[in-house]
Amino acid sequence: MPNSLDLSTLSARLKLLKHPTFKQRYIYRNIAKATQAFLWANYKAKIASNPISAIYLVPLLILRKALYILESKAAPLHAKILSCPMPKIPTNAQKPMVWVFVKAILWAMLVLPCCVCKSLLCALLAPLSGIMRARIYARFLLGKVDMPYFELVLTTRCTLRCESCNNLMQYFDSKTAYTCTLSGIQSTLEALLERVDSIYWVRIIGGEPLLFKDIDTVVEILDSSSKVKSFDIVTNATIIPKPRLLEALQASSKCFVSISDYTKSPNLSVKLHIQKLQDLLSARKIPHSVLWQEATAAWFSPGQIYKRGRDRQGIEANFRSCLMPCVSVMSHEGIPKLIGGGGIC
Repeated sequence: MPNSLDLSTLSARLKLLKHPTFKQRYIYRNIAKATQAFLWANYKAKIASNPISAIYLVPLLILRKALYILESKAAPLHAKILSCPMPKIPTNAQKPMVWVFVKAILWAMLVLPCCVCKSLLCALLAPLSGIMRARIYARFLLGKVDMPYFELVLTTRCTLRCESCNNLMQYFDSKTAYTCTLSGIQSTLEALLERVDSIYWVRIIGGEPLLFKDIDTVVEILDSSSKVKSFDIVTNATIIPKPRLLEALQASSKCFVSISDYTKSPNLSVKLHIQKLQDLLSARKIPHSVLWQEATAAWFSPGQIYKRGRDRQGIEANFRSCLMPCVSVMSHEGIPKLIGGGGIC
């Protein structure tokens, strides 16, 4: 990748499209995040605020709901059938094979129809994906800057102390913890939004972002910006949201809540409120999901931080192979003494 991008002319933009890393990090990631924004957008709220939009939003809402139902039903059915224990029957060499055959019949009757219907729905959505792809290419060639995704870090303070936190929160303590001010994060967002034409997805993180006392105002700022297409808050379910935040979430048409499930943590000492939080969000019809509840979900080590001694070629190869977004936005308060300044990492 070049150190600076020349986007001033159409020929320069066409040339940049030939660069594989740019296509992966900008075009393909924009397509992926645009699809995620479609899957999570609160169309009911949009229709309520603009009834005319129902003409094209209702079919999308029906398709998305059908896809979600199939996705949520097929996987658990598949897992249950595979894990279903063999009934106690007289020992016989043929019995295990009979039970395998029964499982295959159950899978064909229950899971296969869901998979087929899901494939058909995906085929119906294929033109939409093509439209998204064409739109992103066209906007880039016209000189528009569409940012796929970034993580908005409000604080490094957290209610959990995970030994190998993937966000590196274990390296902060009470003396070095970072927490932005509302004015600081607001000015940072304003500066960023002035320089882009759209942002498909903003993820509000920490630490634990619900420790930030003005998070409801941050939600309102992101929701009021026409450039921000969707955003979510990632919480560990140790804190119940305050009424002001719930009201802001309920009023938003493009925000949802992602709940990380830490119940499998081997040294968990803090009480989790996952079900209570889900009930609270459902009662207010706030879109949400629980992360890492799959049967196959497990803890893994992200590895140690140390200098690998890679040369420039090795660093570039590592960068190209990494699929992490690697874009965090923070305000400037407290950052110079921690990481040398800057608002975007």
